[in-house]
Amino acid sequence: MKVLAGNSIEVTLNIPIKNSFITYSKIYNLSNSNKENNNHNRGSIIEKSFALSIYPFIKSNDVKLDYTIGLADITPDRSNPLDLVLYTNNNKIDPKAQRNRSLSPLVTKQTVTNESFDSLAICLGNTQNYLIPLWKEYTVSGGDVYKFAIDFGTTNTHIEYAIEGKGSAMPFSISADEEQIAFLLPELTPRRAEEIRLVDEGETHLIQEILPKRIGEQELVKTPFRSCLLQNNNVDYDSSTFTFTDANIGFDYERKGIRNYLKSFTNLKWAKENNNEKQVKHYIEQLLMLCKNKVIMNNGDFAKTEIIWFFPVSMTTSHLNRFNRIWEDCFEDIFNLPEEQLKKLPESIAPFYFYKEEGNIRTSAKPSVSIDIGGGTTDVMIYFDDKPQLITSFKFAGNTLFGDGFNGNINSNGFVQKYKGEIEHILTQNNLKEELKILEKIVNEYKSSTDLINFFFSLQENKNVTDKHLDQTDFAKKLADNDDFKIIFLLFYSAIIYHIAELMKLKGIKQPRNIVFSGTGSKTLRILDSSKKLQTITPLFESIIDKVFKVDDSKLEIKVSKNPKEVTCKGGFYVGDEFEDIKHTKLIEINIGNLKHPTIQPKTSSENSICYKDLDANYYNGVVDNVDTFHTVFKSLIKSLDFKNEFGVSNKSIEAYNKLMHDDQVDYIMQGVKELMEDSTENEPIAQSLFFFPLVGLLYDLASEINES
Repeated sequence: MKVLAGNSIEVTLNIPIKNSFITYSKIYNLSNSNKENNNHNRGSIIEKSFALSIYPFIKSNDVKLDYTIGLADITPDRSNPLDLVLYTNNNKIDPKAQRNRSLSPLVTKQTVTNESFDSLAICLGNTQNYLIPLWKEYTVSGGDVYKFAIDFGTTNTHIEYAIEGKGSAMPFSISADEEQIAFLLPELTPRRAEEIRLVDEGETHLIQEILPKRIGEQELVKTPFRSCLLQNNNVDYDSSTFTFTDANIGFDYERKGIRNYLKSFTNLKWAKENNNEKQVKHYIEQLLMLCKNKVIMNNGDFAKTEIIWFFPVSMTTSHLNRFNRIWEDCFEDIFNLPEEQLKKLPESIAPFYFYKEEGNIRTSAKPSVSIDIGGGTTDVMIYFDDKPQLITSFKFAGNTLFGDGFNGNINSNGFVQKYKGEIEHILTQNNLKEELKILEKIVNEYKSSTDLINFFFSLQENKNVTDKHLDQTDFAKKLADNDDFKIIFLLFYSAIIYHIAELMKLKGIKQPRNIVFSGTGSKTLRILDSSKKLQTITPLFESIIDKVFKVDDSKLEIKVSKNPKEVTCKGGFYVGDEFEDIKHTKLIEINIGNLKHPTIQPKTSSENSICYKDLDANYYNGVVDNVDTFHTVFKSLIKSLDFKNEFGVSNKSIEAYNKLMHDDQVDYIMQGVKELMEDSTENEPIAQSLFFFPLVGLLYDLASEINES
């Protein structure tokens, strides 16, 4: 192309023939843009600003690929809308779906097709402008074999991948040389001109609707990322919906402001709304697309790709069946590989295998306990005699610590009320406008205490914040420095250890030698004990086990990873073939938590199972007796282990605990049972321990009381 005088451009096309070229040329003139021009040697230039993306930017003759083409009209004219048409071999392709997402001020459109194309036309009225992608090509030639482990958690999602014969697993990433999405505007184009900045703004819309250019440790988005789905405000789930035209993973959530035409959903894993199954399907579809395109972009051996996914055993059978069906359907649609290459593992199993291989723990003589604390559930596995022996799970996890109990709300949440204004002030003082918008949206629109607290935690790894070197945004440090709230974390962990110890004693299992922690929720253990070997918390756990077993010789080694969310995925690669022969459902047992009638029962129905129909006031009182026994143990340890000096627990927090610990216990049990029965019938066995329900209410009440006092 050659720029001529008078805003004209001469375009020359050389077509090679034997020993020579055939040359075509044409002059395009801006002044002729609105005039009839019958001279075939002269053309018109029409100025129109838009952004364009293609995902994934690769073609293959061997592997079926699904494409998403994003178009953002920067200066939309409703009477003359911008459109997009795909072609292959000069034949028009009918897309699988094509929908607008943003309608104002920019108009964005996503086009989805499962057919390959070699050109596309940008249409404005009767004018068409053709683009020919310079594709990167996938060639199957004995490339690397990839294996992925995906931990779709309540709060965060983490992906690890391992390449056969090339060392340890690594967190999922998209580097500069393997970008999956391509944009029409070259990345190195200077952004100084206003016209270019507007196109760049269009690209940020498309990125929020599809995915970032890069994912990695030094990027704005890295793994683990929030388990969040963005969907159009006007989405109609009663009609057909598609990933990218209607919904996509919210990579920008907690990192950038979510635009007003999109709505975010974070409770994907446990929500019971009618639309949840479709929302989860879109989320899992895109997770699998990320993995598939990683293999393709690196010329891996696609046919040998394997996927591992994890599930909490506390899921009801119907809920797990639903999840399993979604994973299998999505794997077939995206990968179309043999079903044996998609494997699932309980969340409670994999972490222990990571520590067994890399944590240097002794596992032969005494049992080991793996505790995976997520956002929604805590999953436990007890291991001895060289194999998993017992699995249990309960909904007493990270969201319990910072959530709203049974009847609370964000306006009364003690943690929110204590820290919201403080963090808002820091963001304002440091001109962190995007983060302020996120905070305001969570408080005013989502009204979710757990989302807000997760946002507070995320600031420490937010690139916009770390670039300013702000120590004041380290939320974990704020909590570690707060002596009033320490008792809440001590109660939380003490209750978990007490419950597991009681379960082991009732089953006739010896005291544990090792306790290993994983999951995002276990990061809060460092709020209580920052020492490398957890020397402060270890005597507390040993004392609880001693009191339950009525001994005085417990000796523990406790392990918690610096990045506990990674442990489940990394451990998944170490689970050997011996687990294939173990039917995990036979290992699942529930400690109902009744002191008068101690019951350990399988998750599946048996002749002596306690069912929901068996619950009455007397049974609830037996659970209360057990909780009160725990409180007696905990109160004795406040004195004997000197919580004030060892953990810095304040007097006023102990007073608040003593005041509230017996309040409304039966009420909280009944509310917890009501929630459980939303996904069960009265004839089904109780699927979770009732022990934790009074503590769920107490933790919320205690945080509010401490903050108010």
